[in-house]
Amino acid sequence: MTIEKDDWRLNFGKEPSFYSQYKWFLKKWTRTRPHWDHDHCEFCGEKISDIDSPDIQHEGWADDEETYWVCKSCFEDFKEMYKWNMN
Repeated sequence: MTIEKDDWRLNFGKEPSFYSQYKWFLKKWTRTRPHWDHDHCEFCGEKISDIDSPDIQHEGWADDEETYWVCKSCFEDFKEMYKWNMN
């Protein structure tokens, strides 16, 4: 899939150089902080959580500290553009 420069999801993500500093891991989302029950995709805003709901993704790509999350669909779409380092 070719991503257009005006893809609406690019309005939410940071510059490519920002993300290139991280190694990305496909992970199942788990609660890492007591009052934190979800994260959002850096690009499309999709909710990623362990909450049992059909409209919530349960895994995605995260940096090693799980600060930044990217849903599987956006990761696939942007991995070449951002030259992500995957584990």
